[in-house]
Amino acid sequence: MARDEDDDDGLPPLGENTDKFLDQAKKGQARNFLLVCKGNKVKYLAVRKKPVKKNELNEAKKAGYKGEGYFGVITGKGMELVFNLSAADGYTAEPVKDKILKDFLEEKADFKCKPTIAIVATLPAVPFDEEDLSHPLIARFIAMGEQISKVLDVRPEAEAELTKTVTEIRLLLQDGEFKVADPRVAALDVRLQELLNGEQAKSPASAPAAQAVDNDALKLKLQAALNKLVPQLKQAVVTYPEKKVELLTPVAQIKKQMDAGELDEAKQGILAVGQLLKSLISQTGTTAPPSQQTTTPAQAAATSTETSTETSTESSGPSFVNMQRSRLAWVQTRQKVKAELTKLEDSILAEFKSEADFSDIQRDVRRLDAVLTVLDEELVDLLDDALNAADPAERKRLHLAARKQMQAYRDYVASDRFVAELDANPFTPISIREIVTRSLTTLDKSLV
Repeated sequence: MARDEDDDDGLPPLGENTDKFLDQAKKGQARNFLLVCKGNKVKYLAVRKKPVKKNELNEAKKAGYKGEGYFGVITGKGMELVFNLSAADGYTAEPVKDKILKDFLEEKADFKCKPTIAIVATLPAVPFDEEDLSHPLIARFIAMGEQISKVLDVRPEAEAELTKTVTEIRLLLQDGEFKVADPRVAALDVRLQELLNGEQAKSPASAPAAQAVDNDALKLKLQAALNKLVPQLKQAVVTYPEKKVELLTPVAQIKKQMDAGELDEAKQGILAVGQLLKSLISQTGTTAPPSQQTTTPAQAAATSTETSTETSTESSGPSFVNMQRSRLAWVQTRQKVKAELTKLEDSILAEFKSEADFSDIQRDVRRLDAVLTVLDEELVDLLDDALNAADPAERKRLHLAARKQMQAYRDYVASDRFVAELDANPFTPISIREIVTRSLTTLDKSLV
């Protein structure tokens, strides 16, 4: 990352070699990207030839670029570049206006273009280049394209299956995961022969593919099980600090085992950690926090916010579950407010589209974004920091800061004249004040 002295926070806003990959995108080469946005601002951009890994978002946040991450693919050529986000990845709306991205690229990357942010059904592929094709496995995979076309000519019903397989293999190859991709390429070759021969059942030769799929499914289940233990582990470390090493050392070992494919060992490790958490409760007789109680998912979902608060320890403030719920709830509230503002903006523009000064009206309508600038993601950042704080005193300080931030938001929507004018606008009914106040009142109770 190259430091940009013009940044307000003094931190570099670009990933390593992003300028080089932006130039490649301008030449018509599709490239992967990560965009971090906070409110109506772009905070960080990383562009890569390879898929951008999720941990780059974590690294960006650690460096100070807190906000929501958006992973996609740049297509286009010359000045007309498209930053594609996939609806299949859960993206439903553009994170910022095209003009904001354009200004960021000019100011922070010295890169001039006319970017468009687009929501697409599925992301376009990033083609292999000559350097990639020098690798024998990639060359073999590309050569299978002709055979895939032949299969689809006679077995069009296999299109969804083959598209999914080809996409997964392509991503592995682009990421340099050749050991993982090798058996899948071999399995694809076998599957294509089966389809051409009209066979439905997989032959014994396809066993490596079945094994790979089984291992992937098991790994996902183990990761989900480990994720469920994380809030319990955090709470246990706070409640039993003398057990910190005993609790966290096995988790580090489990992660190594999963990365190495030692899934049976990882499974046993997860079970052992779960037993340790239960034994801590039974030995001390301490009431478990909500995330440690033995309940079904349906029972846990039915547990009220007030009950969750009562069962958390007095010294550490609200439970991890409540803070996680609060974080998600505020993100959803901001999305609702943004949707209301977009509805109003569209209504105004539709009303005045035939006016001579329509361009001026378009510019003035952008004032609506000022509401989200005030109702920013500071609350999300505070709750994130509180979730990651190991020290109870620090968590309590952050918890109080979060409640103070909530009060500031409440005061704003209750007294700001512009917000009142928006809710009373003659174009379309919206209810920003009600949405924000109701949400903050509920959140505040959950953090008591």
